[in-house]
Amino acid sequence: MTSHPTRGSIIVMKIGGSLFTLPDLSRRLRELVEQFEQHRVVLVPGGGVFADAVRSLDRIHELSPQTSHELAIRAMSMSCQLLEQLIENSTIVHALSDFDSAWKQGHTVIYDPASDYGQHADLPASWDVTSDSIAASLAIQLGDSSLILVKSIDLPEVCPSIEQISADGLVDVYFYELAKSLTNIGWCNLRNQEIRVVDGSGKTGDSWNPDS
Repeated sequence: MTSHPTRGSIIVMKIGGSLFTLPDLSRRLRELVEQFEQHRVVLVPGGGVFADAVRSLDRIHELSPQTSHELAIRAMSMSCQLLEQLIENSTIVHALSDFDSAWKQGHTVIYDPASDYGQHADLPASWDVTSDSIAASLAIQLGDSSLILVKSIDLPEVCPSIEQISADGLVDVYFYELAKSLTNIGWCNLRNQEIRVVDGSGKTGDSWNPDS
């Protein structure tokens, strides 16, 4: 059963790397984050073109799954630096234990998992796991939190299951396993900024009012 996030709860936003080429990305992200000013927000950026470079090198050199996985996570560090430049009053945080301090200072947290990867060591070292699953894993670990997948495309009107969303490539393959442990999942096409609710079975609901 899907519920709406309560005031003061944690909102984990996975920011798709495909958005990085938007000229007005800074404005769009600012407006999105402002919708959740009563909540504690943490952003998890996708690898974008940085991770694409790792994929290309993997195809050429046939890297081990562990090596390509770790390199892709390191690519997220560059994405974090990009977001920090685009979002006013944001800060990069490397460990979950430092989140509270950053929030108390009024910052929007940008999570860089590269130094804290032990927190997600249970995730398979595979291209089946991307920043989608890392963001979901983070939301699970943080407890009272909701996950919003911020993408470049709309969620299909008829969406039979999160498993199907994974199969269609809208999220990574492993995301389905983690979604079972999440109550609140939202989907936002940042090009129109409407947030739709997805429940644990993958059915879509009404627009998501963060303070309802």
